[in-house]
Amino acid sequence: MTDLEESNRQLTAAWQSWARRCPSHLIANAEGLDIAFCGVPIPFFNMAVPDSPIRNWEALTKHVETAAAYGTEAGVPWMMPLCHQLLPGPPEEARSVMESAGMLAAMPLTGMIADALTPSRASELEFRQALDPETRAMIVEINARAYDMSMEEGAGPLSAARMWDDEFGVVGFLEGQPVTAAATMNVDGRRYVCWVATLPEFQRRGFAGAVMRRSLELAAERMGPVRTVLHATEAGRPVYERMGFRAVACYTVYTPGVYRTV
Repeated sequence: MTDLEESNRQLTAAWQSWARRCPSHLIANAEGLDIAFCGVPIPFFNMAVPDSPIRNWEALTKHVETAAAYGTEAGVPWMMPLCHQLLPGPPEEARSVMESAGMLAAMPLTGMIADALTPSRASELEFRQALDPETRAMIVEINARAYDMSMEEGAGPLSAARMWDDEFGVVGFLEGQPVTAAATMNVDGRRYVCWVATLPEFQRRGFAGAVMRRSLELAAERMGPVRTVLHATEAGRPVYERMGFRAVACYTVYTPGVYRTV
């Protein structure tokens, strides 16, 4: 399996894993499209992902139509990440096709992989694993504030105990205040990093890297020294590069215009 293939499979498998833990989930494969809807009214948690290289622009338009039908069935907003390396032409042309189909670019993502991390530095944070409802809710709240997303309607399902089965969530506290969070989940034998966020007023102090390392340490105790995979926002990518991650795939995430978040 190439790094590109691994990045794409991990993306789909991670969202499917979350979806299976939500009571109103929808998982399907239809006409080359993997549907992984958690069923909560937050676009980011309902993904429709092409499962192979896109043959032509007509096929891409069909993907949008298929995803829209599933979104209507589930009654939730949704997103579609497009891997640039799997497009039939340049990303700029894909953007034009998507806009013609009523989709707007919401955010870029970078698929990244690390076999080993750079040495860690001492941190002033106190770490607490998310083993109780209060701490799990802190992770959701920190992410909501950091990414300026409303998660109120999905807070219940996203904070429920089943959502965190076999997931190593950690909150970092500074002088007793929860300021940063991260989680690692087991996705097909890989450590998949997610839920990484720091409150805006505490960013650029190395907290995201520190809490992420603690989460990875907990996962390693269970899983051993396996590869680590993540999909980074533009803000997070430099942090991960300093930690030893390398970019293997580029994505643009699209969402129906009415649900545009960025």
